[in-house]
Amino acid sequence: MSQETKPNLDPASDLDDEVSSEFEKILKILKELQDQENLFISLVPPFDISVKIDKEIRQEKLKQAEIDEKVFKNDLRKIETFILVSILGEQNSYIENVLERTNIRGPKAEEKRKEINEAIKKVEEKLVNERLKQRYFLKASSKAPSFHSLDWDIKLKIKDAQIEKISFPYATCKFRYQREFSESPLNLIGGKTFDSVQINFSGDEIDYLIKQLEIIKKNISQAEDKYGQ
Repeated sequence: MSQETKPNLDPASDLDDEVSSEFEKILKILKELQDQENLFISLVPPFDISVKIDKEIRQEKLKQAEIDEKVFKNDLRKIETFILVSILGEQNSYIENVLERTNIRGPKAEEKRKEINEAIKKVEEKLVNERLKQRYFLKASSKAPSFHSLDWDIKLKIKDAQIEKISFPYATCKFRYQREFSESPLNLIGGKTFDSVQINFSGDEIDYLIKQLEIIKKNISQAEDKYGQ
């Protein structure tokens, strides 16, 4: 087994069903959020692809569009799978897996095949591009731990054992990442795939971190211009 091992594309039971009647509306919302840079597609090959949207933004969009949260989440799981299928170019094998698992035969199979293929194409047109594909395969070939997601919260420490009062807000950031890939037996039989680290930041430290990240981003952009992107 290697880092380039493809994920299992056998559809889970909740992916065998048809997408909801809100599918295209949901896809349109995701595209709008992506264009507004309010959506991030987290790639952790070969284990996970997930669409990240801030809770407040998501809830506001769904309220405006009158879409139920449960319907949105169910369709989003399908869309995430379709993104992965599109990146890997495994549309045909995925569709055949669906037909096999649902035991669809004859004319209905061709109808189902066309339906799923059209849904994958719509997702590909809206959300998948060459940059996303390159990022996926870059991360798939990396041997270092891979960033997955970030959760944060703002806290205020009122009392401390050493100081009577500390009225100083700070951010607690939890970085989730995929552990470094290993071919050890523990990894292959279900060892821990993801881990996290929690770091506290003051506002001043956040400012410093932002400046450093802006410098890093500038250098990445310069490298992209030099080597082509």
